[in-house]
Amino acid sequence: MVFRDVHGLRLVIQQDLEAAVAAAADVATRLTALDAMCGHADVQRAAHCKRCRAEMGRAGVVCQYCQAEDEVRLVVCSSRPGQGQG
Repeated sequence: MVFRDVHGLRLVIQQDLEAAVAAAADVATRLTALDAMCGHADVQRAAHCKRCRAEMGRAGVVCQYCQAEDEVRLVVCSSRPGQGQG
């Protein structure tokens, strides 16, 4: 990206920062909701998660927390300049 002046660069940085803050707030809201709606089935799923319980040799599905971690990684990667652009 080419800028004609510092003001243009500042505007782009500010927009990127605002987008990253909004994305982080969205992820935090979803994680809070996930924690609030956790039931017995969710606890069992987390107990047998093949990713976070790999050291125990679990072969279950990926739990909701590991799925949320994947979403966080996507948000972080897409908020970095030049990342997640396809």
